[in-house]
Amino acid sequence: MSSPDQDTFHAPQKLNHITPVTIGIDLVVAAVLFVFWFGICKEHVPSTNPLFINLFGALTSISISGVFWIAIQMFRVVLAGEKRIKAERAAK
Repeated sequence: MSSPDQDTFHAPQKLNHITPVTIGIDLVVAAVLFVFWFGICKEHVPSTNPLFINLFGALTSISISGVFWIAIQMFRVVLAGEKRIKAERAAK
């Protein structure tokens, strides 16, 4: 059995990397990305019906923006963890 000093498991701590401001910024960035991709995707829909052009352009843009949103959230979590580990190492 390992001693507490050798354990690499960290107990959950209060996470402060998600605030209403950061969520708002992420929403604005994702919305801008959606508008950008919608403009590009709707030009590549092989249809002449405006309903289908807008529908499939929007569905494609939503999926791309959703992946971007998840990537931003994962980046924030990893960055907060790295900062915490760096602070713990500096305190030793």
